[in-house]
Amino acid sequence: RGTYSAEELTIEKFDGRMLNGVVRGAARMRLRGDALSINGSLEAKVIDATMLASGIFETGQISAQGRFSGAAKDVGNLLASPSVEMSFTIDRGALRGLDVARMIQNVENVNGSTTLTNGTGTFQLQAGRASVTGLRFNAGPIITTGAAVTDSKGVVSGQFIAEMRTPGGISRGAAALGGTLDKPAYTRAR
Repeated sequence: RGTYSAEELTIEKFDGRMLNGVVRGAARMRLRGDALSINGSLEAKVIDATMLASGIFETGQISAQGRFSGAAKDVGNLLASPSVEMSFTIDRGALRGLDVARMIQNVENVNGSTTLTNGTGTFQLQAGRASVTGLRFNAGPIITTGAAVTDSKGVVSGQFIAEMRTPGGISRGAAALGGTLDKPAYTRAR
């Protein structure tokens, strides 16, 4: 549903299915001289985390909301290099390759998996570089925070810190993320 004029196309509402979830939003495309631009809002619910990032997640459902934009000289390239910013939550998830309990034990090998109670963060995409900041995952009594970035070739890097409060104090551990989105590698960080 939308409206159209010689210089602007407004889509008041769109919806569809993607990655086993539901996507809704609105968009406005403008023509100024020979330049096209698009701006819009997007909401995603119950996205299958394994279909989005199978190297990172064993299970999980992601919901997100945010904004996107793009610019080009022709419609075909309008979203070739978009800018996106979305806040997200993940529920009923499990991290693939990282055991946060082992992080707290400060052992060399932090590989394994972690079942998440829930998690939150912010996703940004700009000029082919994706970043996830403000990550906060809850796994029972363990809270893990961190951030990660990936380049246009899928090379990823990041840092995570896990904390657990006990009667004896706070136990902490850290891990670094490297590798690619398809094959991430976690190592103990000192």
